[in-house]
Amino acid sequence: METDLSDLKPAGGTGRLNPVRNVKSIGLPSGRPGLFHGYWIVVATFACLFIFSGLGYYAFGFFVTPIQSDLGWDRADIMAAFTVFFLVQGLVSPLMW
Repeated sequence: METDLSDLKPAGGTGRLNPVRNVKSIGLPSGRPGLFHGYWIVVATFACLFIFSGLGYYAFGFFVTPIQSDLGWDRADIMAAFTVFFLVQGLVSPLMW
């Protein structure tokens, strides 16, 4: 796919081509009012991180007693599994991009 450069003309009489002046405007569409859709993606990401941080980390202590009674595990075993989970998550997180 080749670009046709035959319609480019020197800008300002300097004899040099000014690519900025000869390029059509590529701004955002002005026909749709409202919030940019990328901001909704940011809001959804922060909501997911908020829920994960709140329920996955800070509220885990509320679930230790029910896990102990259901599975018959020791509190140390449950916390060791919780620690291994976050260690593995920390080691794998650089690979998840």
